[in-house]
Amino acid sequence: MPDLEAYTMLLPSLVFYPRIHTTVQSIIFLVLLLTRHAYGFWILAHSSLTIDRLDPIVSPGQVSTHVHTVVGASSFGPTVSGENLLQSKCTTAHVQDDKSSYWAPQLYYRSENGSFTLVPILFVNTYYEQRAGQDGNVSAFPPGLRMVAGDPTRTTYDDNDPSNKAVNFVCLDYSGTSPESKEFPKTNCKDGLRAQVTFPSCWDGKNTDSDDHKSHMSYPEGGNPDNGECPQSHPIKVITLFHEWIFDVNKFEFKDGQKNWVFSYGDDVGYGFHADFVNGWKQDVLEAAIKECTGDLFANVQGCAPFVPSINEGVAQGCTIPSQVDEDVGKDHPIDALPGCNSVPMNMDATCSNSTTPAINGSGEASNSAGGSSSMSGASSGGTATASNTGSDASTGTAGSTTASPGSSSTISNSGSTTAPASMSITGST
Repeated sequence: MPDLEAYTMLLPSLVFYPRIHTTVQSIIFLVLLLTRHAYGFWILAHSSLTIDRLDPIVSPGQVSTHVHTVVGASSFGPTVSGENLLQSKCTTAHVQDDKSSYWAPQLYYRSENGSFTLVPILFVNTYYEQRAGQDGNVSAFPPGLRMVAGDPTRTTYDDNDPSNKAVNFVCLDYSGTSPESKEFPKTNCKDGLRAQVTFPSCWDGKNTDSDDHKSHMSYPEGGNPDNGECPQSHPIKVITLFHEWIFDVNKFEFKDGQKNWVFSYGDDVGYGFHADFVNGWKQDVLEAAIKECTGDLFANVQGCAPFVPSINEGVAQGCTIPSQVDEDVGKDHPIDALPGCNSVPMNMDATCSNSTTPAINGSGEASNSAGGSSSMSGASSGGTATASNTGSDASTGTAGSTTASPGSSSTISNSGSTTAPASMSITGST
């Protein structure tokens, strides 16, 4: 967790809510000036790139088991590589030299009748924290690094496990208190629900991916997910990546005593929140920023000289791509069941039958196969990016290939409170 939690949770309102009262701005700015951190960090703020049932780390070239919300580089698609990301036309990060890709499970609102409506993100903050070990060294991510933080199958909480402690939630209320919790809050969050996750920051120094997309990385020793010494097995301390995904839950009616929110893979508790990352930074820029920008920049990316040449807020805010999986994911209207084969509550022992896998239609090129599980043979190119450009960007991007091993997919049933689509039969006890 970043230091000064009470103040950093207000930071997004200064970035995305310019009508906040000037006096509040002044007070927070003064506090930040007078307060010192043990570690420097910067924040890259993002608007939405796309929403899609793709996961190029866990399910490369296939339709994913569940829907994700995505920010970052415009060449996101069924497959991505670090080299491909660097060729993206745009990115949702204000610093255009960060062509990395970031994604997390989509949040849904569950109505009393069992239907689901997609909850849009307000924005996403990606923190880069310089949490060095005793030797004082922090390295940049190696080119093309892939990693996953969190576990969608987790249904319990263990305070002794740093990977569990790395995931939590904040119920945002900018006019009052914003409590933090290990699972979904039990009250309405009038300024948004913030799902947050800290990525492991110790690298084995050899592999940029692994079969489970985690083993090449480790959390520091000592039980704190964002601070401490690296184990001998993973001796290289890299910059710590921390995500905040802020969902606009207040646009939906909150029902006391009801589980109002559920992630796209069927999690109505929140323990299984997770996020994915593929490094697409321009390597010399990231290395220079780690070396030169050691203060507490917060969102003041202009204060970091290596970032300045590529800062373009207009391009970032206009950077979007269309969904590439041809299915209804519940934007602006309710759907009977979560896309894919996902039950509520989550049930890893259930199976689906007679379901049809939707096509991937990136750049108008569909590649599809039908079956009972969420699988797709072949890959397609990434979607076409659009950006409102206040500068110039003549590069184009297409989806590349990945050598990462696919993770194991799960088949999950629907609970009795939801209705399966006509083309799907869902079985299993919950």
